[in-house]
Amino acid sequence: MLTNKNQVVLKALGEKLHQQRKAKKLSLRQLASIADVDYSQIDKIEKGRLNITIITLISIADALEMSPGELLDYNPEERP
Repeated sequence: MLTNKNQVVLKALGEKLHQQRKAKKLSLRQLASIADVDYSQIDKIEKGRLNITIITLISIADALEMSPGELLDYNPEERP
């Protein structure tokens, strides 16, 4: 079970992923194909409902031509 803090982190990752995907003008299916990740998984990540592996994070970041750190964009001081 995820704690409230973890849910906030997953939601932040999902929002960042969604923004970056839209900025690249990619559909869920297009990003999933490029990243070699199931499109339903991308959808769940964007909604903050899926805790992903580092490998998946790297695959998605590579597909978006960015670093995994840029996708995480996590600052604990800004989170509850």
